[in-house]
Amino acid sequence: MLSAKSIKDHVSLISTALDYAVKMLLVPKNPCKGVTLPRRDDVEREILSLSQTQELLSLLSGDSNTNIQLDMFLVLAIYTGMRRGELLGLKWSDIDFTHGLISIRRAAYYESGGRGAYIDTPKTKNSVRTLKISGYSLARVKAYREWQQPYAADLGDKWKNGDWVFTNWCGDLMYTNAPERYFKKLCESNGLPRVSLHSLRHLNASLLIYSGLDIKTVQGALGHSSATTTLNIYAHEFQMAQAIASAAITNALESALAS
Repeated sequence: MLSAKSIKDHVSLISTALDYAVKMLLVPKNPCKGVTLPRRDDVEREILSLSQTQELLSLLSGDSNTNIQLDMFLVLAIYTGMRRGELLGLKWSDIDFTHGLISIRRAAYYESGGRGAYIDTPKTKNSVRTLKISGYSLARVKAYREWQQPYAADLGDKWKNGDWVFTNWCGDLMYTNAPERYFKKLCESNGLPRVSLHSLRHLNASLLIYSGLDIKTVQGALGHSSATTTLNIYAHEFQMAQAIASAAITNALESALAS
């Protein structure tokens, strides 16, 4: 039996072919437009532990790897929880270095068998948002920009200045699958669990929740369409955070009574 994700991928592929058939007047309409897709499977998300994340960040410090660009991509994915497409769609003009802010205004997507890589609006209306980034992340971004500028200058006329933060070798949009391939290879080479790139977004969300932030704040940071969406996806994490908080309150009260 196919998973919900596999069904969605199959429908997407067939729909792309039918869109072309409609365009060529071979069929009157695309029946896939009316298909009701199954809900995503309720499976346990595998994410890195805190110690594993710290180990990963040490690998991304620039001391042991030479791909400063993809290292920077992964650092921002961990610290901001941004979607892959949102990171790929970042421009330097979206970063406010004075106040340490990143504005998410667009996202990069890839359509196989169709238009290939393209830029569009983020996933939901609420995905257009501004995030405050840490001093560490900001310093890394500044260092990365200082690397990119002379690299671009060395290429001269070959550099296509689209103002993209993450690029291919000549300044165009970075290939959408490059970060995933790099991340999995990095994990495999260093004995870390071979989790997906998207798991870094779940990791960020879990850290936000366990730090005690409320649902609306987490929703805003992740760019979900509603707080209900956030709660549905991370119900287990919110329950665990509530249990931890409840235990802390109980311990505090019992300690006070015992003294």
